[in-house]
Amino acid sequence: MRSAYVERKTKETDIKLKLNLDGGDIKIDTGIGFFDHMLNSFATHGRFGLEKAISMLTSTTPLKTQV
Repeated sequence: MRSAYVERKTKETDIKLKLNLDGGDIKIDTGIGFFDHMLNSFATHGRFGLEKAISMLTSTTPLKTQV
């Protein structure tokens, strides 16, 4: 079976990706609807399994910009 699993954790994100080139389940949850749709379409038309979960920390403080 040709597959890979990658996990990456930083202060802002926690990413888990499981890819199976021989097909399988498609479970995508990034929290961003359009990104979920694009990854789902990519996996469906490529006929491979893709499981992806992303957790992102969101800041409640506004962005600081210079004027």
